[in-house]
Amino acid sequence: TPYSGNPGNFATANGIVYFAASGGNETHEIWKTDGTVAGTTLIKDIYSGIQGYALTNFITLSGNLYFTVYGGASGNELWKSDGTEAGTVRVKDLWLGSNSSSPRYLTDVGGTLYFIANDGTSGRELWKSDGTEAGTLLVNDITPGVADSTLEDFTNVNGTLYFTSENSAGV
Repeated sequence: TPYSGNPGNFATANGIVYFAASGGNETHEIWKTDGTVAGTTLIKDIYSGIQGYALTNFITLSGNLYFTVYGGASGNELWKSDGTEAGTVRVKDLWLGSNSSSPRYLTDVGGTLYFIANDGTSGRELWKSDGTEAGTLLVNDITPGVADSTLEDFTNVNGTLYFTSENSAGV
């Protein structure tokens, strides 16, 4: 096989399975397969030469794969892939520089990606993305200021996003 180990974070789109795995000279990288040896290929070496970064939170939406990458100069941020090297890009550096916005709970609701992240100003809050930098926006600073809202349990119910939240009073 062309990859050597620890495949995980599987997601499918358009008959292709995406996954993260360690390759010969790479750390955890993004791969795709059509189920054949010849059709199993590395999509992109995201941070060439950097050891110890992770790809997690795989979800497919509108034919694209969305995931988070921890490592490199931009910290833990949201990325997407159309299955090509050129089409595998960071969506937006939410917390500029090497700080990590740490996106979590990536959830598809009617073709829009919802998640929680921290931009360094609003704390961990509700965000949405259409897959573009300009279309990746804070939805609501539920607990105003730098304090985090404790958002969890994201689920799509008939096109409506439901989640739990702890307000600033801890309720």
